[in-house]
Amino acid sequence: MFLSLQQWRTIFWRPPFTEKEVFEAISQMKNNRALGPDGFPAEFYKKCWHIIKGDLLTLFNDLFSGQLQLFHLNVGTITLLPKKTEVVRIEQFRPICLLNVSFKIFTKVGTNRLTHIAHTVVQPTQTAFMP
Repeated sequence: MFLSLQQWRTIFWRPPFTEKEVFEAISQMKNNRALGPDGFPAEFYKKCWHIIKGDLLTLFNDLFSGQLQLFHLNVGTITLLPKKTEVVRIEQFRPICLLNVSFKIFTKVGTNRLTHIAHTVVQPTQTAFMP
């Protein structure tokens, strides 16, 4: 069964984001990762959930109501990591982009929602192009 774009949007954006699905996304995030520009690791969100959940859920509600534009949270720092010691050429570096965990939480919640409905949009034999 294929869904129309309007049906897909309705399923994807409805119902509003819940505390359970936001905390589930945070719980799925890996620990001990490089910090983003805000300096908060995933462990902070896990350990301090009981303190910050109100503020984070307000952000999700603002996104849901169209009051928050996600690109305001999508801030990253591009840095170069040496592939080995005593590097002298640019090819000996690996670029990475450090993103804020708050942005990663938004994308994880969206990915989790999309995973639940992907089978209704993409057929098993489909390798390209969305209907």
